Amino acid sequence: MLEAEILSTDGQERWKGKVEYFRHAIDSTFGTRTVYPIEPRNFWGRLRRADLAGIKFAEVTSSGAHVHHTHVHMAHAKHRDFLLRLQLTGSSTSMQGGHEARLQPGDFTLCDTARPYDLLVEPCASQLILRIPATVLKEHFCCPEAITARAMRGCMGYEGLVSRFIQDVWHHSDEFLGLEIPGRLSHTLCDLIAAAYASMPEDRFHGSTVVTAQYRRIIDYIEGHLSDSNLSLDSIATALRITPRYVHRLFYQKSGQTPSETVGRYILRRRLEQCARALTDPLQCGRKISEIAFNHGFNSFPHFCKVFRTRYGQSPTRYRLHHDACKSRSNNPSL
Repeated sequence: MLEAEILSTDGQERWKGKVEYFRHAIDSTFGTRTVYPIEPRNFWGRLRRADLAGIKFAEVTSSGAHVHHTHVHMAHAKHRDFLLRLQLTGSSTSMQGGHEARLQPGDFTLCDTARPYDLLVEPCASQLILRIPATVLKEHFCCPEAITARAMRGCMGYEGLVSRFIQDVWHHSDEFLGLEIPGRLSHTLCDLIAAAYASMPEDRFHGSTVVTAQYRRIIDYIEGHLSDSNLSLDSIATALRITPRYVHRLFYQKSGQTPSETVGRYILRRRLEQCARALTDPLQCGRKISEIAFNHGFNSFPHFCKVFRTRYGQSPTRYRLHHDACKSRSNNPSL
C-alpha cells in the first residue's frame, strides 16, 4: 500500500529554519525553485507526498508565498516534468508564458518545468500537485506546453469530473494501491487530463503545431528578457534567428487578444503587469517606484507613470496605497 510521507515545519524552532526546511522539501519534491514567504517570521508549511506509478502526488499547505522558477533553476533539472496544480482550499495564481491562471477550490492548471514560471499562493491555501514526467504526459497529448497556465474550472462539466476524480484518487488511494492497478490508474489519469484540455473552446487552445511551438519560443524569450530595456522586435528576431516580419506575423495570428496584440504592446503589457504586482508585494514595500520601473525594463520614469495610469486608471503611487499590502506605508509613499 501507498505510504504517504509528511514533511512539516512544526519541528523547526527558528523562523529561518522553517523557511529553509520547507524550501528543501519543495525542491526535493518538485525540483529546484525559490520560495519567498510573504511573512517570513510567521511562515509555516506542511507537505504530504507519495508516488503513484511514476506520478508524484503532493498536498501542500502553507502560509502565503511566492514561488519562482527561473532559467537558473532549469539548468539543474535532470529531466522535464509537467505539474498539474489542483486547488483544494483558498486561492493561488499560476503564471507562465504571459498567461495567468487564477485558481479557486476545484480548479486546476498545468505548468511546464522546462520554462520559467511564477506562483503566488494565498495564506493558508492548499494545493494537490501532480508531478508528471513529460514523456508520460506526451503519450496522451502531444503538445501540453501549448496550454500551460490556463485555468480549468472544477465547477464545470467535464473539467469538474476530472477534478473530482483526481481528488478521489488522492483521498482514497490507500484503498486500492495495494492492488496491481496503479500503472493502469496513472494512464487513466493522463487520459482524463488530456480529454479535459481537448474539450477546451478553440479560443483557449491554440493547437499543437510547429507554429505554436515557435510562438512559445518567442514568448519564453520575451519573458526571460523583460527587464532588458533594449528588448524589441528586432532584438528578439536576431536572438532567435528568424525575421522580424515572421515574429510580427506569429503575434498577429497567435496572441489571442482582440484586436491582435503586437510584440511591442505585449512587452509593454507584461512589464506593466509585473510592476503592478511588485507594487502590491509586501516584500517590495521598501523599494522606490522608480526602481521597480527601471528594474522591469522601463528607461523613463515619466513615460512609465503615463502608461501605467492609462492601463490602471491611477498613478503608480495611488495604486500602491490602495492595496492592503502597503497601507502601513501610506504616509510615506516611495517615489
